[in-house]
Amino acid sequence: MRQQPMFAFPPLTPMVKRLLIALSVIFVVQVVVGAAVGFRSHTWLQINRPVFLYTPAFLDGFVWQPLTYMWLHSVQGFGHLFSNLIVLYFFGTGVERRLGSRRFLTLYLAAGVIGGLTVIVADLLLPLFTGWYVVPTVGASGAVAGVMAALCWMHRDEDLNLILFRLKGWHLLLVIIAFDILSALMGRGVSIAAHFGGLATGVAWMSFKKGPPDPWQTFRLWRARRKMRAISGGRDERTFLH
Repeated sequence: MRQQPMFAFPPLTPMVKRLLIALSVIFVVQVVVGAAVGFRSHTWLQINRPVFLYTPAFLDGFVWQPLTYMWLHSVQGFGHLFSNLIVLYFFGTGVERRLGSRRFLTLYLAAGVIGGLTVIVADLLLPLFTGWYVVPTVGASGAVAGVMAALCWMHRDEDLNLILFRLKGWHLLLVIIAFDILSALMGRGVSIAAHFGGLATGVAWMSFKKGPPDPWQTFRLWRARRKMRAISGGRDERTFLH
C-alpha cells in the first residue's frame, strides 16, 4: 500500500531552506531600512516604488516588478511573512522531493511571476466592471500558492493526512480556493489575483505527463547543439543524412 503524504514536520529540503533564509533576510533589510528612513517617508516610498508590484509603475517601465515583488513582505508585523514561510515549509518540501531543487525553484519563480502578471491584468480590466481599485502588491503568496497547488495536484486522488482530518489532494485545493475567496470578500488584504495566478500555474505545471520541463537542461542542450552546428560549419545532424 502506498504511504499517504503526511504534514508532520517533514525534513527540510535544500531549496526550501535557501528560500526561507532569503525571504527572512530580505524582510530584516526592509525593516532596518524602513526604521532608518521612516516607514511613511517620501524616501521609503521612492525606495520601494521600483520593486513593489504596482500596475501604473509597471506601465511606466518598471517591467521587472512581477519578479521582485515576491521577495518582499508587509512590514506591518510578522504575520504576512510568517504565514508564507510556514506554508512554504510544509508544502514546498514535498514538492521539492518530487521535482528536485532546480525544477522546484523554476516552479516557484514561475508561479510568482504569473501571479504578478495576473494582478496586472486584473488591475487593467476589473476596474471597468467592478469596484476593484489598484494598490501596490508585495509578498511570496503567488509563488507559495503555486507550490500548494502543485502538491495538491501531485496527490489529487490520494488522501492527505492533515493531522486532525484527511482530504484528497483535489479536495484540499478546493478548500484553498474557497479560503482565498472568503479572505478577499472579508477585506483581509489578500491579493486574490496573485493567488489564483499562482494556483493555476501549480496545477498546469504538474499536469505534464512526464513531469514539468527542466529549463536549465533545455538551455544546456540548446547551447550544445549550437556548438555542434558551429563546429560542423552550420550543418545539423540532418545534413549528414542526405
